[in-house]
Amino acid sequence: MKTICSYCHKVISKDNTGDPEGVSHGICKSCYEQFQSQWKGQSLGQYLDSFDMPVLVVDSTCRIIAANQEMAGMLGRSERQAQGLLGGEAMECVYSKRVEGCGKDEHCSTCAIRNSITHTAQTGETLHHIECYVQKENGKDPLMVSTVKVGRSVQVVFEPAPAEESGES
Repeated sequence: MKTICSYCHKVISKDNTGDPEGVSHGICKSCYEQFQSQWKGQSLGQYLDSFDMPVLVVDSTCRIIAANQEMAGMLGRSERQAQGLLGGEAMECVYSKRVEGCGKDEHCSTCAIRNSITHTAQTGETLHHIECYVQKENGKDPLMVSTVKVGRSVQVVFEPAPAEESGES
């Protein structure tokens, strides 16, 4: 019989004395520590830092409520410095620096990041791996964005865009 973790499905142990086809469930040490942390009152910052990719939590206007350390590093600022900024301001999108500001420039209506966040905030629909980019002064910064509604906020996860295949052998 083998025992597997009910949460992550890792094999916890194998016992050769019982039914070789039998399966029992339990919780592995890693998952137990994660849940123990949550049961004790894990902070939003600790939760966000458990992701190994850049994560933001924003409100329906795309204003940053919280960022994890990975995201702060991507932005070149601390998590605290990112709080309160609009997404384009934090990511230094060139359109956020115009007179109209982030979210009000004519280019913002086609921003995949803003549109994904707004869509999820309004409909509750989770979006996965939407191609997007941040328009920088030196060109475009390609990314993938995923959004999920959490209460009245939207959790935003960024991942690198897949490398384009050159077609060369």
